[in-house]
Amino acid sequence: MRAGEAPDEGPDYDPELWIEVPLFFPFAGWPDAAAWAHDIAQEAALRPDEREGLAERARLLAESDWPATRRFWYFPVQGGFEAIVHVIDVDEVIPQEQVLEMLRTDDARVTDPVIEAIEGVPGAWRSAYIVAEGDQDQRAAMGVVRAVRMRGEGTTLVELIDADLAAIGVALPDFDALVGDLQFIGGGVGGRD
Repeated sequence: MRAGEAPDEGPDYDPELWIEVPLFFPFAGWPDAAAWAHDIAQEAALRPDEREGLAERARLLAESDWPATRRFWYFPVQGGFEAIVHVIDVDEVIPQEQVLEMLRTDDARVTDPVIEAIEGVPGAWRSAYIVAEGDQDQRAAMGVVRAVRMRGEGTTLVELIDADLAAIGVALPDFDALVGDLQFIGGGVGGRD
């Protein structure tokens, strides 16, 4: 740190790990999701034979109609764990008691959530739990990590859901860094026309 600079006040997310997925097209010169996905695959794939599959996954993410203000694709290493994170900005500050209640659930399919403050990120809490999906014979587990961050101008909700429970655990520091660095943009949830 140089003289006169402010100290680092929290984690920094790595834009090489988190690819922001456009919610609307045209976007920054890309006419549609297919063009964006093609360019992402060209840039991210190490081998030419991987590009087609990567472009298809990227296109599906960009065409998702899951409600979000922003969406990020966790893409740490080629061939590694990939996940999608949905971000929703709410134009109101939610009281802390309500925030903690949002991180809990009384759904019978859910394990007791582990709720904790995110270290180094003021006003942020994270919960992690497992949801059992399907009937008794075909039950599958989904991991859920949900974070809520309160600030003066509003509240940011961040959620990651994936079946790879071990990989979610490994990704938690990167998830926390993303939550710490997201700027509140407000405006509610975007949707597709």
